[in-house]
Amino acid sequence: MRISLYLILILMGISSGYGQTKKYLTQLEGGILTYGVATKELGYSFRGISSYDISPSAYFGIGSGYEQYMFNEVDDKTFKLIPIFIQAKYILKPEKRTSLFGAFDLGYGINLNKKEVSNLSKISYEGGALASPQLGIHWKSKRNKEYFSLAIGYKYQVLKEDNYYNYRWTEDSPVLWNADNSLLQGYDNYSYDKYHMHRLSVMLGFGF
Repeated sequence: MRISLYLILILMGISSGYGQTKKYLTQLEGGILTYGVATKELGYSFRGISSYDISPSAYFGIGSGYEQYMFNEVDDKTFKLIPIFIQAKYILKPEKRTSLFGAFDLGYGINLNKKEVSNLSKISYEGGALASPQLGIHWKSKRNKEYFSLAIGYKYQVLKEDNYYNYRWTEDSPVLWNADNSLLQGYDNYSYDKYHMHRLSVMLGFGF
């Protein structure tokens, strides 16, 4: 979490440092990531985005933050990530105080989950690609310098899990068994899981 805050502060510094020559915007936002109605299925996302205007309507930027994905279907797993992404954003009517907008994020999620190691098993995690289209609405302040935003989107995130453990399966088991010891890293068996996370995102933001 501390690393994510540092990244957000760096993005804010980049935005203010170049603000004298180009119109840069900084947006801070937070919200929920969900795939069901149960409370245990709610994850959350906090992000900072620094962008500049290509035209009065179009913006391009970079962002980072901190996210948690709940995975209640398998042992109540919680995946922690630092997303690093680029964002393309289009505001439909930038001259209006209230306007619809669309955005698309593309990047990579860095996994923060620690390895789980014991005499019988070792579990390690990796992040993966992310993509997120969003639709929302902008409300400009009376000063016309700040704005609030509310966006609903779809979030796709890839996560990977490597499992090494000591257990004798039958020969027709789908896991790797009795193979090269360098691959098994001292354990008897290995299995690999790749999760494709599909989430509904609801994000509230503040920009300046």
